[in-house]
Amino acid sequence: MAPGEPPAPDLKLGSRLIAVILASIGAYALLALVGHFVSVLTPFDQEALQAVAILVVGYFAARLFGSAIRTYLQYVGNLTHGTAVRFLVNIVVAMIVVAALLHVFNVSLSNLLLSSAFAGIVIGLAAQTVLANVFAGLLIILSTPFRVGDRIGVISANYGAFAPSYPHEVSYPTYSGTVRAIGLIYTDMRLDNGRIAKIPNQVLLTALVLNLSHPSPRGYRIRLTFDQKVPVKRLEDALAEYVKIHAPIPGYPEPHVEVADIGPTTWDGVVVLWSNEATEEPIRNDVLRRVLPKVVAPPA
Repeated sequence: MAPGEPPAPDLKLGSRLIAVILASIGAYALLALVGHFVSVLTPFDQEALQAVAILVVGYFAARLFGSAIRTYLQYVGNLTHGTAVRFLVNIVVAMIVVAALLHVFNVSLSNLLLSSAFAGIVIGLAAQTVLANVFAGLLIILSTPFRVGDRIGVISANYGAFAPSYPHEVSYPTYSGTVRAIGLIYTDMRLDNGRIAKIPNQVLLTALVLNLSHPSPRGYRIRLTFDQKVPVKRLEDALAEYVKIHAPIPGYPEPHVEVADIGPTTWDGVVVLWSNEATEEPIRNDVLRRVLPKVVAPPA
């Protein structure tokens, strides 16, 4: 970090976590000293002091973490759900504070939980999917693998698709579109076909997400089937004419032809090239329109 540059959000979050831990240790150390040197305190007074210390530490912990999370979300440009995230953090801190207070006043937390075990199991099973999506949404918001307005592609086993028998090339079931909103349960996307899709955050957390907002060169394989009477050289010559119009990308492999399969009466050739196009359809359409007629047409 350069001199004078503000600390990164993760450093702020870490420093505030350390501050909360040190404050907790200091509060209980002070309480122990007071209890040791002041003999007039009754057990109830000591419990009251412990309760006050827990409440004070919990309050400052919630404030520090809330401020750190807001700073981080502002840094990554995702303040839309800042209030919801801070609210959930406050709930977690409040649950910890309540558990600590019950322990101070000798209320058995285990007995309290066991007395409502059946209701807890029912509620837990009912809310399992919802909570999983909420926590997944929190991780997506905090880790920021993508933002609102980004164009992404989602590859997930939950939404599998059968590949067509032709052209026999491996195709991934990618659902691509633009992110419209990131909620705590669903992420709202406008797919490339114009339809609106709401994808559960738990699915996105376990899926392969491709960020297509900043396209980079990628390889494409376009498979074609020809009669055995068509020589491979004719396809290579047609591709060479195509390259004259579409110059290859510097630093990447040159476009070339591969023979993928030979049947009783046909053979399959694959045109391999690199392009900045984010999807395969424009490349395939262009190659088929410009290369295929030159190959299948009878030589002059």
